[in-house]
Amino acid sequence: MKNSEKMTVAYEFLKITEKYPDKIAYAYKHHGSWKTVTYSELRSRVEAITCALWENGLQRGDHIAILSENRPEWPMADYAITCPGMVTVTVYPTLPSHHISYILKNSDSKAIFVSSREQADKIIEIKNELPDLKFMVVFDWDTTLDQDWIYGMIDFEESGKLYSKKTAQSFKEESDKTNPENLMTLIYTSGTTGNPKGVMLSHGNLWWNAWSSIETLKPDHDEVFLSFLPLSHSLERTTGDLVPMFIGATVYYATNITTVAREIKEVKPTLCISVPRLFEKMYDAMINESQKLTGIKKHIFFTAMKTGRMVSRKYRQFGRKPSGIHAFQYAIADMLVFKKLRSYTGGRIKFFISGGAPLLEEIGEFFDAMGILILQGYGLTEASPVTHTNPRERYKFSTVGKPVAHVEHKLSEEGEILVKGPNIMIGYYKEPEATAEIIDSEGWLHTGDIGEIDEEGYLKITDRIKNIIVTSGGKNIAPAALETELANSPYIDQVVVVGDKRNYLTALIVPNYERIEALAGALNIQYDTFRELINHYKIVNAVHEDVERIQQKFARYEQVKKIALISEPFTIEKGELTPSMKIRRKVVEIRYRDIIDTLYH
Repeated sequence: MKNSEKMTVAYEFLKITEKYPDKIAYAYKHHGSWKTVTYSELRSRVEAITCALWENGLQRGDHIAILSENRPEWPMADYAITCPGMVTVTVYPTLPSHHISYILKNSDSKAIFVSSREQADKIIEIKNELPDLKFMVVFDWDTTLDQDWIYGMIDFEESGKLYSKKTAQSFKEESDKTNPENLMTLIYTSGTTGNPKGVMLSHGNLWWNAWSSIETLKPDHDEVFLSFLPLSHSLERTTGDLVPMFIGATVYYATNITTVAREIKEVKPTLCISVPRLFEKMYDAMINESQKLTGIKKHIFFTAMKTGRMVSRKYRQFGRKPSGIHAFQYAIADMLVFKKLRSYTGGRIKFFISGGAPLLEEIGEFFDAMGILILQGYGLTEASPVTHTNPRERYKFSTVGKPVAHVEHKLSEEGEILVKGPNIMIGYYKEPEATAEIIDSEGWLHTGDIGEIDEEGYLKITDRIKNIIVTSGGKNIAPAALETELANSPYIDQVVVVGDKRNYLTALIVPNYERIEALAGALNIQYDTFRELINHYKIVNAVHEDVERIQQKFARYEQVKKIALISEPFTIEKGELTPSMKIRRKVVEIRYRDIIDTLYH
C-alpha cells in the first residue's frame, strides 16, 4: 500500500495539505453563517500551535489533552500535537471535573486545550490536583481567565508564529521523523465498570484503520462530511476526521446535536457518521407523520414504501439497480414520495455509517427503501476502532458486515468475537496485566462481545459477555436484542432489562415524554406531575401492552413479565451512562434496587 516509513498520520497530513492547499478542509457556524478553513490555512495554524508548544517546553513524547466540543480547533490541536511526535489525550466534554482529574493524572498530561469558559472552569477547579499540568489553552478566550498559566488560542498561535522564526526546529522535519510505532493518542474507554483505561494507539494503528475504512467504503476527495459525534470518541476521530483528511475531503461541524436536523439540509453532506438513536428518531417522526395521512395521500405513501422495500430486498441490498416494471414502479414512488423524504437529509447522502449500538433491521430497510443507505459497522476503541462494516455493494441489515481490509475475525469456543490486524492497540497505558487479559499470545483481541458469523462471513452481534443474564432457572439470556426491539416502541425512550439470578425478566423503562403526554390526553387522564402520570395504571398498562406486542418474537423465557416506568432519564452525570452513551447496568440496578425488588413480589 505504502512504504512502511510513510504509514503515519503525520505523513498523510503533510501530503494532503500540500496537495490541496486551496480546498476547504473544515467549515463551522459563526454568528449564523458558515465560515471555512482551507487546507493551507489548516497547515499554517497547526505549525503555529506546534511552535507554541515547543516554546512552552513541550517536546516529542509529551502528553497533551484536548477537552472540547467538535470544532476546527480540535483537529488543529490534535495534528499540532501528534504530527511532530507528541501524544494527544482525548477527554469527553460532557465529563465532570473529578472524572477529568483522573484521566489527566493517569495520562501524565502536561498541558490541555479546552474550548470554552465552561470547560476551563473544570480545569481551574482541579488544577491543584494536577502537579504535572503546566498550562491550559482556551479556544474562546475570556478576559476573566487572565492567569499566567492560561493562554487564549489566538495569542498562543501568534506566539508560535514568532517562535518559528527563531527556533531551529522544523514542523516538517519533526513530522517526518515520526514513525508508525510512535504512540499517537491515548483514548480513555468509557468503562462500564471501574476506572477508565487509557487505550494506546500508534500512528500505524490509526493509519491502517483509516486506510482500511477507505478501501472498504471507497469514498472520494469530493465528499462532504457532517460531523456531530464527539471527536473524543474513536469512531468520529477515525472515520469523521482522519478518513476525510486522508482523502482531502471537507468536514462541516454541526453547531450541536440539536441543530443537526436543520444543518444537514444546509450542508447537504454526502457522508455522515452517527449512532442508531438518530435514525430511530427520524424513523419515529416519519412513521408518526405517515399515520396522519388520509385518503389518496395515505395510499400513495404506503404503496411507495411497499415498492421501496421490495426494491431494497430484491436489488439494492445486492448492489443492483431495479429493472423492468420494478424500475418504473420505483421511479414513480421516488418522484411522489422518496425524493421529498431524502430532502430532509440534504438530498446528497451516499450513505450513513452507523455504529456504537445495534440498528434494527426494520429501520435500515425502511431508509434503504427510500434510497438512504445506512451501513452498519462494528468496532471498539482498542481496535482504532473499526473492525467491520457492511460493504456498499452487498449489505445485510441484520449484521455489522464483514471485516474491513487487513482485519481478521473468528469466534472463540464460547462465541466471543476475536479480531486481529495492524489496527489493534499497543495496549492499556500503565496496565500490562489488563492488556494481557484482552490481547492473547497470538495477537487476537478479545472483544468481550458475543456474535455469530454467517456463511458469507458477515458478523452479527448478539450481546456483551458481561451483560448475559443467567436466570435462577439456569437460562442464559442476552438482553441486548430485546432492549433494541423494545426501544423502538413509541412509548419507550430508554430501557434496561433485569433478571440475573431471578426467576423471570423485568424492565426499567424511561418513557418517551411527548408520547406519554399525548396518550394521557387521549385517555382523559388528569395529573399534576409527570411522575404521577407514569404511575397511572392506564399508562402503565398501555406501555406494557406495547412491550407484549414487541416481544412476541422472543422465546417465553426471554420475555419481560413486569415493567416499571422511571421518571428521570439515565444520564452521564448520574453515572448511569458512559460518555459514549452505553448503559452502566450495575449502577442502574443499584440505584433502582428498591423498584426492581417490587417487581419480584
